[in-house]
Amino acid sequence: MLTEDGEIHVTHKTAHPYSKWEIEKLAKAQGLLWVEEVQFSVWDYEGYVNRRGSGANYNDTFPIGEASTYKFSKNDQRMRCANALLNLSLADLVE
Repeated sequence: MLTEDGEIHVTHKTAHPYSKWEIEKLAKAQGLLWVEEVQFSVWDYEGYVNRRGSGANYNDTFPIGEASTYKFSKNDQRMRCANALLNLSLADLVE
């Protein structure tokens, strides 16, 4: 995370057996707070290219299949939303 309000995005397959990894539980054990889970879309991450990472074909891509992007923060999301609302100016509230 680059800033105090930064997020960590982890994209992970959600079909069996990957669903057994319990990404949210692993993050919580490291002190991260869940922000949201969204269906992964390669279009949301400009320049994204997946790679196998190991083995003889380590540099090859693979079908993504069913995947989600899990978003985590060190800060409580509800507090961040409340602070954002407090920082709105009157002009932002009037159309």
